[in-house]
Amino acid sequence: MRGAVLLLSSCVVAIVCGCSRPEQFSQVSSADRIIVTNRYLSFATVINGEEATRIAKAAAAAASKHDKHAAAAIFDMELQFYSGTNLLSTIHLQDKSFVAEGRGQFSDDSGVLKTLYKRLEKQAEKH
Repeated sequence: MRGAVLLLSSCVVAIVCGCSRPEQFSQVSSADRIIVTNRYLSFATVINGEEATRIAKAAAAAASKHDKHAAAAIFDMELQFYSGTNLLSTIHLQDKSFVAEGRGQFSDDSGVLKTLYKRLEKQAEKH
């Protein structure tokens, strides 16, 4: 009986956590720092301040549209969004498309992520 109660309570926690995932990704918009790495090149950089906020808001807005985008792409740039020392989320970016951990693939139509990707690509090639 005790095992059944424990199993039931675990299922309830899993359901509640699963349902809150979209709201958790929206926390990305509060990021004040982004750590960027490239999966294939020896490249890393940190983005802070207003630029980090602008990028984070663009990613959160694209993911909130619930219209998942699908493109064949190599998502080579990894962006880790932080608020202080707390890791909020990670996305994998290629041009204006990105894969959000556990959420699917999305596309940013604002141009913010595409502009960022082009700049990061040039920086990575110089290293």
